[in-house]
Amino acid sequence: MVSAEEQLAADGSAIVEAFAADLQETDRFPLRDPSPAPGWRAYVRGAVAELGASGMPLVGSRLEISGDLPRGAGLSSSAALSVALCLALAQLGSQGAQAGGELPWNGSTSRRSARV
Repeated sequence: MVSAEEQLAADGSAIVEAFAADLQETDRFPLRDPSPAPGWRAYVRGAVAELGASGMPLVGSRLEISGDLPRGAGLSSSAALSVALCLALAQLGSQGAQAGGELPWNGSTSRRSARV
């Protein structure tokens, strides 16, 4: 599961902060510069980079990643993570519009959030 909410840095710049709950690890990077990183961070940064390159509107985000699908067990945990990340980021970036007609909006008007 990926929970997401809109977030900006203290200086107002758009950042992405991802927290992997099962690992108790955090990654933080500028939205416009998702440079490569190892491990689970590569999936977050890759999703941001590919969505941005495709023209998808993105906003600074705080993501919380959790789940019970075992990593490396041949159950497509990386594919599930990639899909969940893309859906959550797209949902936040769409400002509530139903991207592709398939993403319901789960946020309020004062603070955007998504849960996939």
